[in-house]
Amino acid sequence: MRRALDGQQPYAEFSEELKVADAEGHGKLVARLYIAARGDWRAAAWLLSRKYPDLWGDQIQVKIEDGLKQILDIVEHVCSPEEFSRVLKALAAKDSGAAPPDQADTGRIH
Repeated sequence: MRRALDGQQPYAEFSEELKVADAEGHGKLVARLYIAARGDWRAAAWLLSRKYPDLWGDQIQVKIEDGLKQILDIVEHVCSPEEFSRVLKALAAKDSGAAPPDQADTGRIH
């Protein structure tokens, strides 16, 4: 790779041909997705999501994680360290499938 970046032949030429072939392959997969959308488009979509995850991968999980981080930042800001620790423990228990901490221990009035 370094030789290609330095412009050494035949590495630079091969690297350029590889980029062209990759771009052509990407174009063919996009075209296939449009054609396949008339019937079963899932195979082409799967290939695109695996080969080009930044362009075609699941973005939903990233958005959820970003939103959750923002919420936890706010909760941490408004809660005492002890309250925030209880929130994190309750979330961890819920995520692991364990029984949540007793509601009486949360300090909430029901």
